Amino acid sequence: MGAETNLIVEGQRTRWAYVATSLLQAPLFSLFSLLPFILCKDLHAGPLALTLLMAIKPITALLATYWGTLFSHKRSGLKGCIIAAVILGAVPTLLFPFFSGVPFLLLAFALHMVAARACIPAWMEILKLNIPVAARSKVFSNGSLVTYLFGLLLPLLASHLMDGNLAIWHTLFPFAGLLALLSLILQFWIPIEPIAEPTPTQPARSLSIVALEPWKNFFSLMARRPDFRWFQGVFLFGGLGLMVMQPALPVFTVDILDASYTEVAIAISLCKSAGFALTNRLWASWMNRVNLFFFCAAVTLLALCFPLLLASASHLFILFFCAYFIYGVMQAGSELGWNLSGPIFAKDEESSPFTRANILMVGLRGLIGPAIGGIFLATLGPSAALAFGAALCLIGALYGLLCSRRFGMRAGVHG
Repeated sequence: MGAETNLIVEGQRTRWAYVATSLLQAPLFSLFSLLPFILCKDLHAGPLALTLLMAIKPITALLATYWGTLFSHKRSGLKGCIIAAVILGAVPTLLFPFFSGVPFLLLAFALHMVAARACIPAWMEILKLNIPVAARSKVFSNGSLVTYLFGLLLPLLASHLMDGNLAIWHTLFPFAGLLALLSLILQFWIPIEPIAEPTPTQPARSLSIVALEPWKNFFSLMARRPDFRWFQGVFLFGGLGLMVMQPALPVFTVDILDASYTEVAIAISLCKSAGFALTNRLWASWMNRVNLFFFCAAVTLLALCFPLLLASASHLFILFFCAYFIYGVMQAGSELGWNLSGPIFAKDEESSPFTRANILMVGLRGLIGPAIGGIFLATLGPSAALAFGAALCLIGALYGLLCSRRFGMRAGVHG
């Protein structure tokens, strides 16, 4: 009875720490979502800077895969991994009042994204250890929901202030960074039950071994798990399609739609967050009942709707807001499928290798997706980049439907 009570308490503390951490980190997440438009409208950045910005998010996933090598892969290193990542991602924003050039903003964003990606395997393993499988998707969706709901008001307020005073973001970012750093206190409340772990006896590894280890583990995992290998194809096409669009989005929004900061914030913060919040729990419930591949195919099909609505907004501007609402709906399902696929495929194994493989694939897509989008943007214009991205999303959706017929895995059942 005592052991059962301890498990309940550990689950409650983990749930509270995860959701509260998401709450404190939400403002910084929301402000960084406005960074492409800050570069475009305030700093007048060109296509190269915008392409680099969009490439940073996925490419930093490659760096994040090495983050775990700095910490123990055992339970004792999980919280240390998260704490170090929070510090890395938040501290540079405290310097924005003093360094506000494009290169430093790109560097700060890169560090923020490395930190955000690096702590995902640790968080997923903690949830796997402390939260029952039936409640895991609900806990994760609650954390994501808090991030988006809390991020509603700040970008709306910030955009209104920036329409009148472009330089106000120099102050808003440090404030959000301080809130993110406050979440460090919560990490010490996460219960990690210690187990007997043998002390490693192997000698220190060389840099080449450390550099190649994530890739060796990745290819080994792909070789022995064909179901997981096919799963990666769905996100390969769908994710690549979204990445191709990214460099064109701020240019299309500013130059073709002539949207103000306030209109952009309404679309991103209000409409996208509303789509996310209104459907987040529905996705979580549906995920426990349907084929995982079919689930991801539906998500990718919604990704296809986004550029179609956005392109139509040049004729009917209200479709600009509809496009981002659909994007939020899509993102709610995408985050569940992408983040929880590791524990789902792992079953009784450690989930971190699967999650790190997901992150590694994001990095691989990031090496080519934004570059292709930048080429389309520079040569054919933003509309062509959106069209090509939409075509890739369509391929991803069809591929997901094919996989759903080949494999019968059910998301919540692990069977």
